[in-house]
Parts: sequence; C-alpha cells; structure tokens
Amino acid sequence: MEIIKPKTIYVFAIPPTQEKPEDFINKLAGICKYAINQRGGKATIQELATAMASRESAVQIGLEWLGAGGQLSINMEEDIINLSMEKHERNPYLQVELFLALKGILNETTAYRKYFATADLKSILENET
Repeated sequence: MEIIKPKTIYVFAIPPTQEKPEDFINKLAGICKYAINQRGGKATIQELATAMASRESAVQIGLEWLGAGGQLSINMEEDIINLSMEKHERNPYLQVELFLALKGILNETTAYRKYFATADLKSILENET
C-alpha cells in the first residue's frame, strides 16, 4: 500500500465463525481427494490454503494429521506436494499432538478475524505503514 498509495480501499468479509478442527480436517481431506483425482495428486500449500480460506500453517498441520492417520501419503518436493491415497501405519500419538496444534491455530485465526471485523480499519491501516 505504501508503493501504490490507493485513495480508496474496500474491505469486505463474511462474519467470522469458529472453525472446528474436525470440520477443517474433513474439508481438507475433500480438497486432497479432489487434488488426487483431478490433478494427479499435485498441489502446493498455497493452493490448498487458498481453497480452504485458511492459513498455510493450518493446512500444513492438517496434512500432517491426515498423514499420521495413515489415510494419506504426502511427499514434498520443493513447493510441490504429491498426495496419494497410499495407506501406511497410523500414529495416533502424533495425531493427538497435531490436533491440539491445529486447534490452537484455528482459535488464533478466529480471534484475529473477530478483531479485524470489529476494529477501526483506519487504525489498522495506519499501524501497517
């Protein structure tokens, strides 16, 4: 914004809702299934985060949770993620830790979105510059 110096900025948002980790994981699993079936299992974290309207860190942890559940195989090559439905051994202990981490990130995101929805936008924009 410093470079462009817009005269008008339009901000719109859907009122934030508390996203439950279970719902997040189910939605991510569906998007992964789509990537496997329609894109040969190839995607990037950025693409998945965009499709989820979520943070990249939440998507990363969600993918790790699915992998620890033995439901999904994930191989990363630089920015490209290769997903497959290849089953492997489940790690329930890791899943518990990842679930807690995901819950924390989703709660933090919800809190920020609630703040942003009610905060004075002028003060937010002034703090950004």
